[in-house]
Amino acid sequence: MESVATFLPIIPVLLTAFGVLKKKRFFFLLGYTLYSLMVVTAELYSYASSGDFSHFMIASLFFAQLIIAFPNKLNDDGSKVFKLFTIKLFLCLVVINIIGVFVVLNNPIVNDICAYYHALLAFLPIVVIFLMLINRIPVQENK
Repeated sequence: MESVATFLPIIPVLLTAFGVLKKKRFFFLLGYTLYSLMVVTAELYSYASSGDFSHFMIASLFFAQLIIAFPNKLNDDGSKVFKLFTIKLFLCLVVINIIGVFVVLNNPIVNDICAYYHALLAFLPIVVIFLMLINRIPVQENK
């Protein structure tokens, strides 16, 4: 069961990486949403079984990521406001997952491979921000 819990999160991480490579915002955000859902579920289970409030705080942090990353139908209209808003949201994803790296590394129960998942999820938004800043992400018109 432990190996399933360790390697199951690779699916949303790969989905997020696919979204970056194909420049598909939906898959990028869907990967974060699914990963957040896994973390929130695991941390709430840990909180319920141990009563340790740190599990509740971590679940709350990744619930915020779930809300931020939930895919929507908004299209980039090319405005500076939308670009700035997107960059701010992606920086929030970076910060949340950097915190996730430190949480995993300081928790002896969690396998260290999960720190690599969080590190990759912290790095991918930086790639997208870079692509946005050099205008490599195509602007989609609202339909």
